[in-house]
Amino acid sequence: MICTIDTVNVCRYRQKSEKFDPGNFIRHIRTAHPTLATAHGLQQEDSSAPGKQTKIMKVPVALDQQKLLEGIIKLVCLHNVPMMCVEWEGFKIILQPICDALKVQLNRKNLVCHLGAAVEKIRSAIFSAVQGNLLCLKIDSATRLGRHILGVNIQFYDTEQEDIVIYTIGNVSSMVITFPKMFLQSEKYRMIELNQRHTGKYLKSKILEILGMYQVTLDQIFAVTCDNGANMIATVKQMQSDLENSFSLPTDEDDHTDTTEQLDWMSSLEKEFSSTITLVRCAVHTLQLSVADVVKKFDTEIRKCTAVSNNCRKIAYKAIFNEESLSPLYSKTRWGGIFEMLKHFCDHEDLFTDLGQQYPELGKIF
Repeated sequence: MICTIDTVNVCRYRQKSEKFDPGNFIRHIRTAHPTLATAHGLQQEDSSAPGKQTKIMKVPVALDQQKLLEGIIKLVCLHNVPMMCVEWEGFKIILQPICDALKVQLNRKNLVCHLGAAVEKIRSAIFSAVQGNLLCLKIDSATRLGRHILGVNIQFYDTEQEDIVIYTIGNVSSMVITFPKMFLQSEKYRMIELNQRHTGKYLKSKILEILGMYQVTLDQIFAVTCDNGANMIATVKQMQSDLENSFSLPTDEDDHTDTTEQLDWMSSLEKEFSSTITLVRCAVHTLQLSVADVVKKFDTEIRKCTAVSNNCRKIAYKAIFNEESLSPLYSKTRWGGIFEMLKHFCDHEDLFTDLGQQYPELGKIF
């Protein structure tokens, strides 16, 4: 079988009759004789031509509006994705067909409303769960980006689940710091932000404020766990005092005599309720302070090791260290990080001994 499509120039392409393949023959004509292939209608159409639309495959997907909103809210609140993600061009390519099918519109502004509705549902569920239960509180404060936040969570035993349940009520959302101003302006969505000196009286007022949102009274509080800060301890003691003052004996204005039995009963009642709110000092914080008292005796040596750990991260030594050989850094309030750093130097003693001979600032520990 001989190619004779080009009558001017003789083509040498041929196939044996018993092995003839039309596909290979057409492919040869398209490659060797593109102009003639087009004239004879053998050339493939250009799929990238502007006039031709790409065929989109339609696939059925089981998804409703509630699931869509749940997924977007989790992206924001759990995975730290900014709310403007729904307006990202790449994300809209994926999200817009779903929104069109469900007849829902998502943008940065109305996402705030959906988040607010989700917060209200969570708060309503917590409100129902804590009513009538004996609760334990955990309180702590933190500072981030120049903002002082008080965290409060409640713990109680759920008889239905037969397990201890923990709810964080003093921090509506871990992502409130990144929410727009329109969301932060609403007091019912705001975290407990501390804008005054962290005195015991001030902290107590903020805690009672958040407890009041869930109609939790002091007589429901069994214990309060906090760190060893003087202000935290003063906060709990003031809560104990408020609870004691809330209990008083009914008195008859016409009878001003107190019998011995009444005085004894009043004394026993006062002793009983004086320990209703138990102060529990955080065991981890106590352990941290205990270890810190021991570690600070070796502060000079630890500072030397810390300096070497920081020097290892200089650009001049980037080619020497990889992720495994690079000494870890630590937080000043976590003694475990100091241990990890010292252990790393001990495990790589030979390496740092050799480096110390060439680079003095890396040889201060051996």
